[in-house]
Amino acid sequence: MSEDLAKGLQTAFNARDIDTLRSLLAEHATWGEDPESANFCHDRNAVVARVKRLLDEGVRATIVETTPGPLGLAVGDRLNAARGVRSARVQ
Repeated sequence: MSEDLAKGLQTAFNARDIDTLRSLLAEHATWGEDPESANFCHDRNAVVARVKRLLDEGVRATIVETTPGPLGLAVGDRLNAARGVRSARVQ
């Protein structure tokens, strides 16, 4: 994954631009660490649906760091939910 694509995904995510985010994600994009987890997203549509659901629930996240690599993109984000702010790292 290129730095330009990583920055494009970061910009689209942070702007809550779902259409651009969808267009930049690979069809087989995944989100999560454990493929057996109920929260794991197995494709682009699942990733977009999860982002929309989290936004609808009032969760606000900002990607503050991206690290592209041969297997995809590691993301450092900052979450602001109703219960407070926490940091997380998502791959």
